[in-house]
Amino acid sequence: MKIRLKFLIIAIGFALLSGCGGSELENASKIDDKTTQESSSDVIALKTEVEFLTILSENDIVLVDFHADWCPPCTVLKPTIARIAEKYSEKITVVAVDIDMFEKLASGFNIRSIPTVNIFYSNKLEASLAGVRPMGEYTHIIDRLLSDKH
Repeated sequence: MKIRLKFLIIAIGFALLSGCGGSELENASKIDDKTTQESSSDVIALKTEVEFLTILSENDIVLVDFHADWCPPCTVLKPTIARIAEKYSEKITVVAVDIDMFEKLASGFNIRSIPTVNIFYSNKLEASLAGVRPMGEYTHIIDRLLSDKH
């Protein structure tokens, strides 16, 4: 019995940290997190698809966080995205895309699991990272792109 319980706890923890599939947590309750991306002045909460295209075309490096309010791993990742946006505020643009509001956009980028962070350089997708990752994985890519820029 103890072994099954430990296995179940490990499996649930792994599922939460590796990302949410759209259908698996549709009925999950929303998490009220006061540290949301939208509250960070450095993270742009996407309002229209046209705005997204404009941001991509007008900025060299764009980090896009595809997420949903009902996704626990997305909530875990929000503070990391906010720290990245703050750290690189003069160098990159950070956008938060709610997949429930922008289903076609998420589908167009083949988003199958959330959170997924896509990093674009000169309008071209350079990296796509699904699940919750350490901040260093994102910043390593950003730093490489910034050094390539010069």
